[in-house]
Amino acid sequence: MPLIEVKGALRIASPGYSGLVFISLKIPRRQGRTPIFQSPTANRTQEATLTKQFDYRPYRRQFRHSLQSPAGKWKAREGFILRMENDDGLVGFGEVAPIPWFGTETLAAAENFLERAAKGNSPSEVPAALPCCRFAISCASSVLRQDFLPPDGNRRNAALLPPGRLALRRMSELSGLGFKTYKWKVGVLTFEEERRVFDELMQELPTDGSLRLDANGAWDLLEAWQWLEYLEGNGRVEFVEDSLDPALWEASFGLAEAFNVSLGLDLPVTHGFVSMLKQRKWPGFLILKPSLLGCLEELQDMVNSFPNTMIFSSSLETCFGYEAVLRLAVAGTEQDAVLGMGGQDLFPNDGLKLHAASCVVNAGSVGFDQLEKAWAGLS
Repeated sequence: MPLIEVKGALRIASPGYSGLVFISLKIPRRQGRTPIFQSPTANRTQEATLTKQFDYRPYRRQFRHSLQSPAGKWKAREGFILRMENDDGLVGFGEVAPIPWFGTETLAAAENFLERAAKGNSPSEVPAALPCCRFAISCASSVLRQDFLPPDGNRRNAALLPPGRLALRRMSELSGLGFKTYKWKVGVLTFEEERRVFDELMQELPTDGSLRLDANGAWDLLEAWQWLEYLEGNGRVEFVEDSLDPALWEASFGLAEAFNVSLGLDLPVTHGFVSMLKQRKWPGFLILKPSLLGCLEELQDMVNSFPNTMIFSSSLETCFGYEAVLRLAVAGTEQDAVLGMGGQDLFPNDGLKLHAASCVVNAGSVGFDQLEKAWAGLS
């Protein structure tokens, strides 16, 4: 039976030694997809997970170049890193990385909750209105409870292309690095202008490559229809993401029936929203941003609802959140899945970017000691 390596750290305090001991164990890998979350067993006591120390620290990361968001120019990514430690010396990290225009809490609301939690040295029940806080605390707490099974492993990764003709040069650069799947932002130029760029991208695309188009909600129904009609029968387009304005997203069901081009939804997702999509038999892809969605238990249910068409995506987290999302993606997808874990090249080397921007991303490439060093750098 194949083995997997599980790494971690214990804090030891004795008359002769005080510090961290790093451990590495090899255990049998269970067959089939590893569940993201293992429910605590009935005999596991609450005392085993009690937090002895709860700390958090803010971060602010400047983008190399400002991004355009629904709220205007986005100059910096901001959030919080939390660190929880229990009486057994187990340490868990979590990242709170809100994006308010994507339906999460604000930075101020997150900080208010974390400040109260730090004063009590333990997080209380996290309200549903704070999904990023729920995600961070769920990740850290699950390490303390040891019921989060984060496997090492790798998956292929899609590369991000800039809008317009800049995409052509960027694709040429990235294809030399081994990328096969690309995500191109559209809805910036006119249909005719972008169609000409699209035709050139198809010529530059590797023979075994594929393209994901992301309209980012920029099209109206007429523009979406025009594009999907043009793409009909093009087997190298994997899917078109957010073809319509978010206010019109339900019309995507009609577009999915009218065309054979696969569609993808990248919307503020909740457990109830995913249940509704499952009930209505959404035929396309669903982009999942775990760090914006809440606790791990709910995430597991979402993945189970769309096991073969769920695209795990980064939300431009630091190394803490990126590693957590990457491990969740490896646990929740098949080996041939292509993730949406790009964006690392949007930041300078600031001590919080520890994962290489690569066509293959590796869960477990950043370990506890590196995260502990990054944590120390935030002080």
